[in-house]
Amino acid sequence: SRRRHTRSLCDWFRRVLFRSVQMIATYAGACTDTATKIIIVHDPINADFNWQPSNICDSDTVQFYDNSSQFPIIWNWTYGDGSFGSGETPTHQFQGGDYTIKLVATDSLCGTDSIEKDLTVYSTPHPNIGPDTGLCYGETIFLDAGYPSFTHSWSNGDQNQITSIEAGEPTY
Repeated sequence: SRRRHTRSLCDWFRRVLFRSVQMIATYAGACTDTATKIIIVHDPINADFNWQPSNICDSDTVQFYDNSSQFPIIWNWTYGDGSFGSGETPTHQFQGGDYTIKLVATDSLCGTDSIEKDLTVYSTPHPNIGPDTGLCYGETIFLDAGYPSFTHSWSNGDQNQITSIEAGEPTY
């Protein structure tokens, strides 16, 4: 993932919870007064997110979840397919392919942070093993599921792309 953080006062005092600043004003070398100000330093926002389901197929609805630190009040999402979203937990549908998802989170104190993560959406296989077929006793037919890189699971227990079915005795 890639991160971009907007610099702010929060970056200066990242490890300090508060800081006291004092100013002494002197006039004509004799009259003085002191002013003190307490500065509360907030940690910067760190944008982060995840999604469900973790394995995504064509046309699945993906739910995004903000995991940003601090208290974001604005969420802007870019889905990498030309569309955009907003809100803390938006949903989106994708087609098969690779996408870069970007979240820009903004809090009310320390600004904006963004993060990008890559998302892969898998194409759904559509096997076609042909029309229903009649066989005579003793004949064999070979069926090809296609999709050589996919996992296959035939009802006869075979897990190869191509399986053979032998016509046994008819069942009544």
